[in-house]
Amino acid sequence: MLPCRCPAAPPAALPRGTLIPTLDDLGPRGVGGRVERADGLPVDGGLVLVHFRCGDGAPVEHVQRAPLDGRGHFVAAPPLGWTEAIAHYLPAPGLADASSRPLRARARIAQGRPAI
Repeated sequence: MLPCRCPAAPPAALPRGTLIPTLDDLGPRGVGGRVERADGLPVDGGLVLVHFRCGDGAPVEHVQRAPLDGRGHFVAAPPLGWTEAIAHYLPAPGLADASSRPLRARARIAQGRPAI
């Protein structure tokens, strides 16, 4: 019997890309999240732009720059009356850009305190 001459299996491919898995309403602290590589590790550079939509009539857009800490986390201060936020990651060299899903502002408690 002849030995098998099947080609070697290709090396396992590492997942590629970046993502913002969640964007959270942090109440009075703002809106924040974490930027990760596809393998789950935090990114080590870049910048996040958080686009806020305000108002019930014609939408008004506000953009806040949110620097990343050493663990890929960011927080942006929202304008008063914001109704929706989306985060966009501007990558450091060698990484890919990413965007979050839209986040709607939480309903506020009747006494005026922010929801937690």
